[in-house]
Amino acid sequence: MNTTSRVNRRQFLRVTAVAGGGMLLATYVEPFVGADAFAAEPVADFT
Repeated sequence: MNTTSRVNRRQFLRVTAVAGGGMLLATYVEPFVGADAFAAEPVADFT
């Protein structure tokens, strides 16, 4: 199978922007994954 697919400039920019945004989001969200371990326990209701 010798098919080559050509990617035009618009598709290339779209794919790289989505990939870059995903990587940026992954590095931003990663520190908050273990934040539940350091969260304070809920307090009693004051009713």
